[in-house]
Amino acid sequence: MRTRKAFFALALGIAVVVAAGCGRRAQQPQAHLRILALNWPQAPVEQRLADEIFTPRTGIKVTLEMNTYDNVEVKMKQVINSRSSDYDIVHYDSQWLGQFVAANGLERLDTPDYLDSPDAEISFDDFLPEYAVVMGKYPTDASEVFAGRFDRYRDTPIYGLPWATGCQIMFYRADLLKQAGFVDEQGNAKPPETWPEFVSIAKALTKRGVRYGAWTHAGRQGDYITQDFFPIMWANGGDLWDSKAWRAQGVINSPQNVEALQFYCDWNLKHHIVPAESANWGNEEVFNACAQDQAAMGQFWATFGAALEDHDRSKVVGKMAYAVVPGFRDGRTGKIRRAAMYGCQATAITAFSKHKQAAWAYIQWLMSRETQKAILDDPTSAFVSAREDLLEYTKSRNPRNRAALESGFLAHDFWNNPEYSKLLDIVQRELNLAFIGQKTPKRALDDAARDLQQVLDASPFRPKGA
Repeated sequence: MRTRKAFFALALGIAVVVAAGCGRRAQQPQAHLRILALNWPQAPVEQRLADEIFTPRTGIKVTLEMNTYDNVEVKMKQVINSRSSDYDIVHYDSQWLGQFVAANGLERLDTPDYLDSPDAEISFDDFLPEYAVVMGKYPTDASEVFAGRFDRYRDTPIYGLPWATGCQIMFYRADLLKQAGFVDEQGNAKPPETWPEFVSIAKALTKRGVRYGAWTHAGRQGDYITQDFFPIMWANGGDLWDSKAWRAQGVINSPQNVEALQFYCDWNLKHHIVPAESANWGNEEVFNACAQDQAAMGQFWATFGAALEDHDRSKVVGKMAYAVVPGFRDGRTGKIRRAAMYGCQATAITAFSKHKQAAWAYIQWLMSRETQKAILDDPTSAFVSAREDLLEYTKSRNPRNRAALESGFLAHDFWNNPEYSKLLDIVQRELNLAFIGQKTPKRALDDAARDLQQVLDASPFRPKGA
């Protein structure tokens, strides 16, 4: 392992101007890095540490421009279309990778200038492959990655490194479950193990005076309804598409997917365990319902858990507990098949940056064990590190981290190809129409399959022979 001294020498070689005859640090930064960042809780912590540690060490000024999820994607597409140097680094969501690479918007990192340099202070193998391969390498096949066949992508190009790790986990009000008698042998609240149990508990809690026994974000904007339905679909034995054949027909509208969608729509249309207005909900609305004691349990991103422990924002401080998501019990084997929604972001150097070596120095600092641990040590960051050497430490920080990392092997992701946005819009629309009762689940999925197949068939990125 290279020494910290060697790393600092690399960074200082980029950032410090040696004054004639005296070797003093320049008074002004050699470079000013601008980072297009998601406004996740860890972003302000990253900015603070950059100001307190990275800039004083290197002379490189760093500014994170923190944007909402949708705005980051839009801004990065604008950067690519205009070949703009406005941003040096982008923190991107995993499913955007394919379209950014296809548009030549990101630097390839497995080159002598970056990871393959003898002076590189980090390695791709420093990170858990369950996360790093999906976030950083392209092209990959989701079915192969989530089956753990990482060696098949040993030589696949690398464009990014893990910035945030996570997946949806089960949030549940431990106090309410205990009051309703849903406890284990030790008297602790017992979260649902299966989705039918989830519905039964939610119905019982609704009847006991909680406004709603469960929540969901079923809005058609962004990727909200897919976040909650896809884990149910996968756990029921269904799939999104055939990634090898680029086929949606007969896959997304399979009988098991129709059954799963009917089960999910019944939460709203039959059992009334979720608010009808959740048909328009995203993350903010779910958080507010949870924090204001309006709904008892559901799938949610581990990142939001820290804010529920903030007395200024939450009425449920100390009442929430966390677990892996439920699944469906196999009638033949008795085993429970579970699936979680993958939700991870990576960081990359934009192809049009004018400060690529300074950006690489920053990414090495950000991805280092020292910095990742410092982010973990700030409880407001709600951070889950993907570094293998911080796995147990990350789990130990809070119960949300433990549930997220224990769910990692259950996680699946969206399509990761350049047609992602078109495909997502179709599925969001059709699932939402089923959720509000304007289409039957079968009609919605048949219509989705038809429209998805049209996009896939017309795509210039469709592999030969598919």
